[in-house]
Amino acid sequence: MNSHASNKSLVRQAIAQGKFPKSLYKYRGTGENTLAIFESMKLWFPKPSSFNDPFDCNLSEVSGPTPEEAVRFRNHILEGRPNRDHLSSFPVSSAELEAIMTAARARVIDHMGVFCLSRTFDNILMWSHYAEEHKGLVLEFDIEEDYDFFTTPINVVYTVEYEPINHFLDPHDAVTRLISTKSKAWEYEGEVRIMKPHTAGLVSFKPSALKRVIFGCRSDQVFVDKVVALCSKGPLRHVEFGRLSTVSEKFALQLAQL
Repeated sequence: MNSHASNKSLVRQAIAQGKFPKSLYKYRGTGENTLAIFESMKLWFPKPSSFNDPFDCNLSEVSGPTPEEAVRFRNHILEGRPNRDHLSSFPVSSAELEAIMTAARARVIDHMGVFCLSRTFDNILMWSHYAEEHKGLVLEFDIEEDYDFFTTPINVVYTVEYEPINHFLDPHDAVTRLISTKSKAWEYEGEVRIMKPHTAGLVSFKPSALKRVIFGCRSDQVFVDKVVALCSKGPLRHVEFGRLSTVSEKFALQLAQL
């Protein structure tokens, strides 16, 4: 099975098991970068270093490897080397291994792109923080329409405390934990992240994956008309539109078809 078929199978299975919703949502403002999405069919995967939370992808780590972890990590970095047995005979200090791991981790994190989405489209705080105080919009995506773009999805876990990250024990798991662990203060976001190694920057998505555009309760009609016009031609003609409004006597938003 090739990687594309494998990714498709894994994501489909995760949706069927309820690990991920079929639809995911991206909150956006009203600026030119938002309008450009409808023309380019591309979305921005930022580097973790640009995130607004100082703890995000920057968790505490173990101070150094145990002797067993040091041996395991050295064997890992020598995997596949033709002179592995010869190199393994040379002593390497924990400090040297820690320096190697620090450099390797930095290369991975600094060249990674992470796209952040939400499980919900009607969260009041999300609209206030990420969609220009309800003036912007939400993009609704169907994961199953573009497995390449939505691989690899990771559910964010929200917690008050966490175990220090141990890159020596399992480097891949350590990076996943870095990406997926956030303070419980952010739990309202209901975040799902798409991680792409070596792919920070703009990434194309299939037009069929964009199913609906939902405007905020304060969205200006001029902005709405611009977005509708951009979607009325070319590969986005299928896109549906909705608009949120406030609910009487409740702190809630309700959706109506536009």
